[in-house]
Amino acid sequence: MSDISLMDFAPQTFHLLIAPPAWGKTQLLGSWLSQSKYRYLYISPLRALADEVQSLWPDLWVAVPEELWALDWESLSKETPNLVVIWDEIHLVKEWGESFRPLMLEAWFGFCLSGLRGVGLTATVNDDVLSYLKSSLSETHTHLILGDAGNMQFKFPPHAWRIGRGESLLAALSLMEGRTLIFSSSRQQVDQIVNHFSNEKRTWGCKGGGTKFFRERLKREQPPEVIVATSCLSHGVNLPPVARVVVLSDEFPDWLAHQMFTRGGRRGEVFEVWCPWRLAPVKLSLRLRALLVLKLLVMIKSTLNSLHLWWHGSRRHRSSDYSSKRA
Repeated sequence: MSDISLMDFAPQTFHLLIAPPAWGKTQLLGSWLSQSKYRYLYISPLRALADEVQSLWPDLWVAVPEELWALDWESLSKETPNLVVIWDEIHLVKEWGESFRPLMLEAWFGFCLSGLRGVGLTATVNDDVLSYLKSSLSETHTHLILGDAGNMQFKFPPHAWRIGRGESLLAALSLMEGRTLIFSSSRQQVDQIVNHFSNEKRTWGCKGGGTKFFRERLKREQPPEVIVATSCLSHGVNLPPVARVVVLSDEFPDWLAHQMFTRGGRRGEVFEVWCPWRLAPVKLSLRLRALLVLKLLVMIKSTLNSLHLWWHGSRRHRSSDYSSKRA
């Protein structure tokens, strides 16, 4: 990180920096802000992340893309030629901008046409995203400088993998100790899983639009044993340490699944990842072992449930016989 902590941001140059989550982005941003010869605009597609950065540096210009779509970028580049525009989670410009956040693209193309100095930060960039960035920057930015400290990698890898279908993953979870973070692909399923676990463990749910309330609740209350969420918690929200991350659906794209996986181990703590077969980025032999371990856990859970039902049924039967004899 020391090699890029005091960079020279040349005109019409865009730096794309790729590094694993929890790698040290906040410290890096702080080192850049200490360079007084530049001014900075920090853009995050995540309101929670933008708010966090604003709280750390109140004088920094911080925005989400939708707040900038109508900005006169050309005038800005003339009035503030020493401005450096920092795009956090830049992969989302394409992944979200082309789907459900079109104003994000308006802001991005305005920046591209301005020729202002820029930096993009991400932990997950695939070939499509890289080609998209190169193409949109090509007319006005003469240099695209790539720094790769680890694409789609962990800073702290999982201690173990557990592989199975969604039902199997949920069936074995009640045997486990420690905090669990569960990612679901639907809002309805979040509610269902919260209801399922609430009788056994303190369980909170979080869905899109509810991250602000979730963050405030974390500040007020003791963190729960189980957190169930849609992809809204895959980026930008500081979570308490978790013992395992569970991804229920194999419909998530690889880059998003990786963002989910890396919500564990952010402070170096030991954690596991539970996920469907397709999403596990490990070799075949490890997948097979992870699959067998989970099947064993499910068998243990099923056996314990059967014994529990047998024991209570037997007790009721003995109690009924005793009552009949006394009568």
